[in-house]
Amino acid sequence: MTMRGAVEVSLCIALSTLAACAGDSGDPGGPAGPSGPAPVASIEVLAGSGEVGLDDTLRYSAVLRDARGNPLAGRAVSWRTADARLATVSPEGLVTGVALGTTQVFAISEDVTGLADARIVFRLASISTKGGSHTCGLTAAGSAYCWGNGYEGKLGDGGTQFQPAPVRVLGGLRFTMLSVGGGHACGLIAGGAAYCWGGNASGQLGDGTLVDRSAPTPVTGGFAFRHIDAGAIQTCGVTTSGQALCWGSNVWGGLGDGTTIDRSTPAPVPSSTEFQSVGSSLGHGCGLATDGVAICWGRGDLGALGDGSGAPTFRSGPVTGGHTFTRLTVGGLATCGLLASGAALCWGDNRDGGLGNGTRATSFEPVPVGGAIAFESIRVSSFTCGVDGDGVGYCWGGNNSGRLGDGTTDDRLVPAAVVGGHRFREIHAGSQHACGLDRDGVAWCWGNNGQGSLGIGDYTPPSPIPVRVVDPR
Repeated sequence: MTMRGAVEVSLCIALSTLAACAGDSGDPGGPAGPSGPAPVASIEVLAGSGEVGLDDTLRYSAVLRDARGNPLAGRAVSWRTADARLATVSPEGLVTGVALGTTQVFAISEDVTGLADARIVFRLASISTKGGSHTCGLTAAGSAYCWGNGYEGKLGDGGTQFQPAPVRVLGGLRFTMLSVGGGHACGLIAGGAAYCWGGNASGQLGDGTLVDRSAPTPVTGGFAFRHIDAGAIQTCGVTTSGQALCWGSNVWGGLGDGTTIDRSTPAPVPSSTEFQSVGSSLGHGCGLATDGVAICWGRGDLGALGDGSGAPTFRSGPVTGGHTFTRLTVGGLATCGLLASGAALCWGDNRDGGLGNGTRATSFEPVPVGGAIAFESIRVSSFTCGVDGDGVGYCWGGNNSGRLGDGTTDDRLVPAAVVGGHRFREIHAGSQHACGLDRDGVAWCWGNNGQGSLGIGDYTPPSPIPVRVVDPR
């Protein structure tokens, strides 16, 4: 080869290498253009269903592509919403629902914009009602909303008026659990601090006074609770160490402290038992021990203590039968529990058939609920409701105002299915109404509506079938 040929070959190799290097942009997100990394040509914003719960969050993501449809990575993306009054978005694409409505979420990169809708909807993660005419629910973010009878401030909205649609509980607290009693409500926040609001004539708010409160007020004592249950005119809770404490009315020894003295601050239930949960009602209380044993105290003349005697017990004692329960519910003048199999046992007052065993005979010891249903949850008040593993709802007992939700006003001595085909997470029994939460977080109520208890925005006549709770006002 001549010298000139060798130079030409070397030059060709050098130029080829340079071209190859120019073709490697170092951008992992796609091939290079003539002068560098491929530009962003389109953005697809992904948001699942696009429904963001009020006061809740939903993660949005952006897929960037070049002109050939190749995905691009490593590019900066900024976010914004069309209306910050409805929703806000973090630099990472986390959208927060601020108010009900629909807005758009924009992802922006290199002057290219992609968008997706954000529908801010009212969804609940849990609900509660027991023995009263009001109901409260929690969003996934822990915001509390209540509706129905607001007498004595029990809705927590700063007033005492009836509210036929959900109103937000004041204070901006984020609750981890909520319990509604006959005339008050209580909730726990992260760390276990307890707050209560509503009627306080017997000290059931636990704030050391007898003053009604129309907004959450702290329970005194600095206790850290893992469970709380509001009864008719008393409240009980379990601390993180498993100790049971009760406060409020003690006329039948329902606080379990061995006396009949009302307490306006938490008083311990004398027991060496470690409790996992506790329930309180109209003069009696029961706790579920960590080993599944049910222990009750207080008023026993109608069998609610389940000890077989019918006598009042001012100090806690075990329920007869040697049962091991997974859940326990206390309400009205009765108590119910679930076994590991899902079978339900109830005991106490049965004049309206609320024990579900096909009779109206009061029982002083646990009796099986009829129907051979495997329940996931059960709630007792002056009547009883439960949900099976498929989400089918059942109620039984007295059917005043259609509160059993079976489309009639006929009493049921065994469980009757709630009509409508809903799949429920839970159903709670109030006084003359019931409310259930379906698996989509939508609340449904049925029964008496004279005080706005159904949450449908008005005071229409009773409904014997579930009706949907409206959005907050």
